[in-house]
Amino acid sequence: MNLLLLVGTKGKAKGAYHQIVEKVDNISFNKSGLFPEKILEFNETWTKNMSPEDRTYFKNLTKGHYPKAVVITCSDSRIPLDLVTGTEPGTLFVHRNVCNQVSLTDKSSVSVLQYSVNSLNVEDIIIVGHSHCGGIDAVLSGDELEEPIGEWLKEIKKLYIANRKMIDSLPTHREQNLALVELNIQRVVNIVNQLDIVKNARALGKPIKVYGWVYHLGSAELHNLNIPSSN
Repeated sequence: MNLLLLVGTKGKAKGAYHQIVEKVDNISFNKSGLFPEKILEFNETWTKNMSPEDRTYFKNLTKGHYPKAVVITCSDSRIPLDLVTGTEPGTLFVHRNVCNQVSLTDKSSVSVLQYSVNSLNVEDIIIVGHSHCGGIDAVLSGDELEEPIGEWLKEIKKLYIANRKMIDSLPTHREQNLALVELNIQRVVNIVNQLDIVKNARALGKPIKVYGWVYHLGSAELHNLNIPSSN
């Protein structure tokens, strides 16, 4: 796979991408050596061959960022948000964790939302789950999970137990996985709507909206679950 062609087809910063395709193609990620070293080698080649337009573009990013939305999504490495949404650096403020969760006990996710809403003045919050989710599979397996992942997934496990009859009645594992993925997105959207951060912002007149989306790995499509934005 040519990574340059993937990232080079979107956004303004693309002048250098096509200029160095041949050079970067010579860097094989399958060659012997540590993978992190290959990434650094790629980056060195890429930055050295940037066009003046690209250098200016990235330099301007140091002036600050004004994201249009905050996205809470899964840590899964198969979700290339910038690529599938056609967004440039600085557009999405992204937080990732296993199974795209938000919890009052998780200071990381709540801090991301607090900073996004109160400091960056973001109005759109998007929860993005995905098909074929490994964390959801772990819950569906019924196995006892080691800590800390067992604790992290416990609310999803409760969700599965509460909806087990419906989920288990689905004919394929893929459908069962997707059903629990969607229920979990609904759960997280409801949590976010009830956060003091969100309720206080709305009370001040900020039009905060919370969305639940599913990313389908097999097609790269994003689907809006049309969950009510506020409760």
